[in-house]
This record gives sequence, structure tokens and C-alpha cells, in this order.
Amino acid sequence: MLRHLVMISAAAALFAGAANAQDSQDAEQTAPTTPQTAATPSAEEPVQPGAVVAVTEADVRSGATVTDQSGQPVGTVESVSAEGAVVSTGTARGRIPFSAIGKTSTGLVTTVTKAQIEAAAPPSAEASSQPN
Repeated sequence: MLRHLVMISAAAALFAGAANAQDSQDAEQTAPTTPQTAATPSAEEPVQPGAVVAVTEADVRSGATVTDQSGQPVGTVESVSAEGAVVSTGTARGRIPFSAIGKTSTGLVTTVTKAQIEAAAPPSAEASSQPN
């Protein structure tokens, strides 16, 4: 499980670093006409369409659907703790840190893809019992 958490965290950090690098390159090329980030609204304030804001532990609930940045389904939140959300893809589970989750007007979004969660999952007992 620790290996799984480390791999998911590393993947999230990789995507966050790439996004930051891209943002700084874009900023050098053109001046933005609107702010690129929004302040985290309180639970009562709606998220503006198109805006992605940071989540808190209170924003993430069991049963919520999580999508990746392209809008593809990643999975469903199974549980939430101070370390992040455990998301099930249907075939694998992984803990995604809150730093890799945002919320939009349509729901939760993450920098982690379904394929990354499934690739980082430990092999199932059935697969490891098969002869090589």
C-alpha cells in the first residue's frame, strides 16, 4: 500500500510540476486577460463555470465521481482521510492526495488518470498465482 501511495503521489507531483512549467511558459508568451486561478470558495459559494479550485477534506465525499483533466472518468471516492481520497476505478484502488484534486462546477477533477491508478496498484492475488 505504501508503494502504491508513493507512486500516486509521485505521479500527482509530476503532473503538477508540468502544469506549473507550462503555465510559466504561457505567461511569458502572452499576458492573461483573466486570472488563471480562483480563490477557494466556501462550501456555500458555487464554483464558477470553467474554474478549478483547490479542495479541502470537507469538499470530498464518499460516492463522488472523480474525472481526469480531460473529463474522462477516473473512479468513485470510497473513503476520505487527512491523507487524501481513496478512489476505486472498478478494478483498482488508489489514494489521491488533496493537492492532486480540484473541484469544478461539475464535480471533482484530478491530475491522476485511471490508467495511473491501475498501473500503480499491487498485482492481484489471482494474477500473482499464475505460473510464468
